[in-house]
Amino acid sequence: MLCEVLGISLSRYHRRQQRSGDVKPHRCSISNDALLAHIKAIHVQVKCEYGWPRMWKELVARGVRVAKERVRKLMAQHGIRARHKRKYIATTTSRTVREKTETIPTNSGGGRRYVL
Repeated sequence: MLCEVLGISLSRYHRRQQRSGDVKPHRCSISNDALLAHIKAIHVQVKCEYGWPRMWKELVARGVRVAKERVRKLMAQHGIRARHKRKYIATTTSRTVREKTETIPTNSGGGRRYVL
């Protein structure tokens, strides 16, 4: 209706709007700096245990609408990584068992080994 009154085409009106910078950003968008601040805060709170999938879920739970890929890229760019679980290491070694083993003499002159 406005275009008819002004005597211009609809495409020309929208092109002019885009060029003038009057197009406002989406109300749910968040800057990378603000998102990074959220990510770093969560990273400290969870003691560096979340990778990007759990980080994204936590952000959504806190009401920050953001894409998974964006969280992944930001975390990778700034070196924010989850701690890895430690590999299981057996604490008993053969040397330890040998130290606990004693030779107990018997009447037959030979010795038997017993683990105490």
